[in-house]
Amino acid sequence: MANRRDTTPGLRRFYEQGARFNLAYAPMAITATTHATIFTGLYPITHGVIDNGIPIPEQYLTLAEMFCEHGY
Repeated sequence: MANRRDTTPGLRRFYEQGARFNLAYAPMAITATTHATIFTGLYPITHGVIDNGIPIPEQYLTLAEMFCEHGY
């Protein structure tokens, strides 16, 4: 039986107003590589994170760092 209380209004709004994609691609089938690509906007051949355990090189600015620089 479903919960009748609205316990996650933010998640519900996100679901209702968000976009849904039927098909998505990852740059590689490795978690760290995909995360590095999401965080930098760069392809694996550029950022060099081609396996788990390899950090994003400091020369590349991440989305989180950009947000931080702008007060978020």
